Amino acid sequence: MAKLDARKLTGEIRKNNIGGAYFLYGSELYLLTRCLERLLQKAVPSPNEFNPERFEGEKGALDLSALEDAVDNLPFMASSKTVVVHDLNPEQLAAEDTKRLQKLVENLPENVILVFYVTGFEVNLKTSRKTQNFIKFMEKAGTVGEFSPLSKPDLAKFLIDQAAKRQCFLSAAAADRMIDRSGSDLTNLLSELDQLIGFTGEGEITVASVDALVPQTMDATAFDLANTLLRGNLSAALGIVGELKAQRAEPIMVAGALNSAFVDLYRAKCALAAGANTAQVTADFGYNPRVRFRVDNAFRSAGRMELSRLRQGIRCLHALDLTLKSSRADAFECLEQTLVKIHSGIE
Repeated sequence: MAKLDARKLTGEIRKNNIGGAYFLYGSELYLLTRCLERLLQKAVPSPNEFNPERFEGEKGALDLSALEDAVDNLPFMASSKTVVVHDLNPEQLAAEDTKRLQKLVENLPENVILVFYVTGFEVNLKTSRKTQNFIKFMEKAGTVGEFSPLSKPDLAKFLIDQAAKRQCFLSAAAADRMIDRSGSDLTNLLSELDQLIGFTGEGEITVASVDALVPQTMDATAFDLANTLLRGNLSAALGIVGELKAQRAEPIMVAGALNSAFVDLYRAKCALAAGANTAQVTADFGYNPRVRFRVDNAFRSAGRMELSRLRQGIRCLHALDLTLKSSRADAFECLEQTLVKIHSGIE
């Protein structure tokens, strides 16, 4: 059997190459859910209350005996059946239960498809030894589907294709702007695309429309703020803070996001000097795959920045954090004063 990414697994399902046991996981939940739906549509063309048969595995709630019965019982008024288990967590299984589950998979009847899929918690293979072992077992005994976040070019292509299906033209520049403003979560991006299509109707979705209609995440705003400040434009940086204040943003959250942006830039600057790439930085510092765009953005900007300025900015923001958490002073005024210090190169 095999371990497949979203594209390859979708291709196999489209060709009707389905069967056996599946374990589907990953942080890109939109693609995972869509792939699961397609798999079930192929496996159960005419679903009823008995097929597919569903189980919940959340917090160790899975009844293994009931699952075994579901797999072993003959299909009701059908030639095959599908059994689906949501949120099985191998970390919560006793050793004996793990063996029972593996035996069930190994002896799966030919007319039964067994699907495990995870959407309710993050599967961390670095720290989850039991899960790691179970996935290795499933790679040999069944099919593993891993749904990782798409790269920025793949996200842009996906958005462009989705817009085209609805008679709208989305340029690569407009798609990139959407990702920069909204992040890399596909569910959120598609929601924003729905709004843009509703506004545009048919025709071109412009960059100006994206800027006007797609709200910018705090991470994206903080990154723009850091870049603006480090390019020496204090007035524009203070203007961004003024807009955040008018939007009633929480100043501690703004300061935290700004600090994260400076840290991202500092890591990227050091990595560039050492000849490391974005994948290494993402792995070494444990970035969630959902925020990989932060590392990509930092690499694009860090080359033009001085390491000493980044260090000074991080020290100033650390001092700001302590002030905000221990003082009753006006938080936005403290933030503005910190921006002036970073701009002036003083601490």
